Amino acid sequence: MQFQAGAPYSNVMINVVWLKRDLRLFDNAPLVSANRCALEGRHKLLIVYIIEDEYWKLEEHSYRQWEFIKQSLLEMRGSLRDVSKQNIVVLRGDTIQCFADLHQHFGINAVYSHEETGIDWTFQRDIKVAKFLTKIGVPWHQHSNGGVIRKLKSRNDWKQLQERRLIQNCVPEPSNYASPP
Repeated sequence: MQFQAGAPYSNVMINVVWLKRDLRLFDNAPLVSANRCALEGRHKLLIVYIIEDEYWKLEEHSYRQWEFIKQSLLEMRGSLRDVSKQNIVVLRGDTIQCFADLHQHFGINAVYSHEETGIDWTFQRDIKVAKFLTKIGVPWHQHSNGGVIRKLKSRNDWKQLQERRLIQNCVPEPSNYASPP
């Protein structure tokens, strides 16, 4: 997606759902939360997936994995098209630059994603993204995803926290989506 330089596209800010490895509409807490907040705050909703070239150059990744992601994104797009005007915007490049472009073009109200627990590369990227979003005054709401718990001060309570996270009810797909920008 190419953005024109200059003033934001509109005076309505957007809530961004940043899809990482959580390519589903059902049981996607960041999507539900961003959508609810967009509807309540009269914001637009933008669902994005960012193809990060540096990530795909790592030895850990393969063409087979990309094909799975691509197929998942296409299925999600089809499902969204059936129930709403929403779509998934696929961006390519450095994540921070993608968010900078989105913020300049639209104005980001907040970013929502799952807390990714993967390799060190994604962890370091998330630290940089958090610093950038804080610098531009955009809150980033990361929802837990599974049993891995970041930033624990002690492992003493890990089992109880993990069990609490894992028994939470699944969240349904939104029945009504906020408008895209």
